[in-house]
Amino acid sequence: KSYWEAAAAAVLVVAIGASLWMMRRPGAQMVSTAVGQQRHVTLADGSQLTLNTNTLLAVKLTPERRDIYLRRGEAHFDVVHDASRPFFVHAGDTVIRDVGTQFEVRLRSDRDIDVLVNEGLVEVQGPGAATGQALRAGEQLQIAGPHLQVMSVSPQQVADDLAWREGALVFQGEPLSRALAEVERYTPVRIVLTGPAVGSLHISGRFRTDDVPGFFKALQAALPVRVSRPEPGLVYIAAR
Repeated sequence: KSYWEAAAAAVLVVAIGASLWMMRRPGAQMVSTAVGQQRHVTLADGSQLTLNTNTLLAVKLTPERRDIYLRRGEAHFDVVHDASRPFFVHAGDTVIRDVGTQFEVRLRSDRDIDVLVNEGLVEVQGPGAATGQALRAGEQLQIAGPHLQVMSVSPQQVADDLAWREGALVFQGEPLSRALAEVERYTPVRIVLTGPAVGSLHISGRFRTDDVPGFFKALQAALPVRVSRPEPGLVYIAAR
């Protein structure tokens, strides 16, 4: 096998499976994914959690409430609504309260968090905020330190942003530097751009998260770049 085929087989296999998450005792239980892995979890109340690559969260269910603590990474939540038992996602300094919905939370740092709602309504409570920020389907909230920004997101953008649940990454004209930052989340390989001109090239397409070698092959075919591997675990992308 080639290096890329071996790497794909050994490291980049995506394990997307269903498991029943039963909470039979008090205290939080941990769920995680490795780099390049997605995982689907069903809570005892029927709510569905999907974890993206390199994600760690804790689940704590009690008769009074349901709490998820996102410690690292990104997860999508499809919540079974129960007014008598509210559902909270804690991400860094932010708390997201479900009001019967489907939404995604990405933790970039304790004070840099993205929340995307694809169905229903959530309430987001940020650090120091007196009241919560209501967020509806088709809206995305980006928190960067003390700054909050709510944006409308088209149905196509929502589908593209959530394509990772199907093991895919979708780019629509993004700069190569930004696209590679996303790809790097799914592989232990370090990717180095040799200059700003290369990073400013734009890329579009749908790529498999479990086939990073295939992404590099498509990159060379679509853009004037050369991909090289000077040593294991390191990839250079240079102008051709």
